[in-house]
Amino acid sequence: MKRPSRAIKTLLWVSELKEREAKERFQRACRALSELETILREITERPKKMFSELEGQCLTGLELQFFTRGLEMVFQEKVKVEKILENKRREVEDLREQALKLHQKRRTAETLYQKAWQAYRQELERQELKEADDLVLLRRGKDETL
Repeated sequence: MKRPSRAIKTLLWVSELKEREAKERFQRACRALSELETILREITERPKKMFSELEGQCLTGLELQFFTRGLEMVFQEKVKVEKILENKRREVEDLREQALKLHQKRRTAETLYQKAWQAYRQELERQELKEADDLVLLRRGKDETL
């Protein structure tokens, strides 16, 4: 029996690289998602801060108009960030599934390589035992003829 094919070893190596790359992409996307969630929390808190700053003050019509425009801009920004956040969540889920599939492929390739290598080693062991038995039989035959 010949050694396991190098193609199997190469397949395993490529699978490991792809899995590592997918994990890194997933981790980067998770960090980006976390940053977006932080930004959203800050945007959500911004109107409260604006109201607390104005508490107890008398405002003119123009100041109220600027204040409402500022609030509208904050709410528009919040809607944009929420959309981006939803898209990023979908992307993270897709990357997680992709990483999981690549992990399963790598495990399959690893199992295939281990089985091929184990079969090769067992065949080598059988051949060595056969050769040892043949040598023992040859020596016995020589000893009996003397």
